[in-house]
Amino acid sequence: MKRFSRKGSYACVLFFAGLLAMPLSALAETQGKSATSEEERFFEEKCGECHPAERVFLVELNQEQRRHVVAKMRERWEGGAYWLSEADIERLLTYIEERTASGEVVQADEIESPKLLFRERCTGCHELDRIYEQVKRERDSSSAWLHVVTRMRAKAPEWIDEKETQQIVDYLRVRTTPKQ
Repeated sequence: MKRFSRKGSYACVLFFAGLLAMPLSALAETQGKSATSEEERFFEEKCGECHPAERVFLVELNQEQRRHVVAKMRERWEGGAYWLSEADIERLLTYIEERTASGEVVQADEIESPKLLFRERCTGCHELDRIYEQVKRERDSSSAWLHVVTRMRAKAPEWIDEKETQQIVDYLRVRTTPKQ
């Protein structure tokens, strides 16, 4: 029987160990991706139900502030505790923290249609009644719209740029100006 050299034996062992490790590393990578996808789907389901999920990442918040926002959203949702349990809240906060820590910056998509722009930027977070109530408090609705939209832009300049501010204001002025 022919004997292999010690170096040759080590090389064979390393080669076969590498062959065995490749499927395991591919499996771990696949599991990591599906876990991320699962967390992302969960996030979309819970947060994307009412507004674009990107909205969550526009304003930099600390963990306590995020917890407050999620709790507030839970209160607004009918059946909140059933819809969003304490475990769900922790899961969401972990996902948000991981995405934020990665340095991923979310930019709003450019939208040309004023109507779609209004829907995407405004009604994603605010009910129409709330928007119209704010304007009713003002005497001059044309300047009220500018005030409301400008205030929102100041809170999230990454979400509404100057051009979009004007498009939204013009759209709302036309929609709310009484017909004569």
